Amino acid sequence: MFLANVLRRMRSRVVRSRGGSRHAQNRRCRARPLIVEALEERCLLSSYHFTLLADDGPTSFFVLPGPATGGIPTINDHGTVAFQAGLKSGGEGVFTRDTAGNLGIIATASDLISGFRLSGGINDAGTVGFGADLRDGTQAIFTGRGGPLSRVADIGPDSPFSSFISPGVPLNNEDTVSFVATLKSGGSGIFTAVRVSRPASFTSPAAGLPPF
Repeated sequence: MFLANVLRRMRSRVVRSRGGSRHAQNRRCRARPLIVEALEERCLLSSYHFTLLADDGPTSFFVLPGPATGGIPTINDHGTVAFQAGLKSGGEGVFTRDTAGNLGIIATASDLISGFRLSGGINDAGTVGFGADLRDGTQAIFTGRGGPLSRVADIGPDSPFSSFISPGVPLNNEDTVSFVATLKSGGSGIFTAVRVSRPASFTSPAAGLPPF
């Protein structure tokens, strides 16, 4: 009996102690004031410098965003950006802009190309990869640097590919291109291709474009 009374008294002390601790903690939490902390300067947009590469203002010949596929701009280690854009005069194209503000014209819609279905990458040499719809109803993947284009792959009669799938056509500094394609035999796959010396019969009709 004595032992039972001692245990009951010890239990009641523990319960009171725990309850008092919770009440005191709750009072401290309720009494704590709210503090508004300032953001560090490195998190603010004002610490960044912005450079306009292209716009669709009244003095520009671009229509943005770009073609219906919504090509994503890409950038190389030298700060040159490759992008797709529509043209106010009609058609569309693939362009580059470097840190000095120089505009490069990689390809525009022509007798060969009807539109640009896949955005591409740009490597440090300024070579750009992209996918295009052709006037003959087929598709092809090209690389170019502002001169004649190199055809990397197509869906012609002798090709194993039946279509090229978004989102893009990245390439490395060795001009090795990667892409996703469906196969005429069924299914799809991810592929790489080294540059082939098979230039397309294409001359960019860019001579009449105004400077940007």
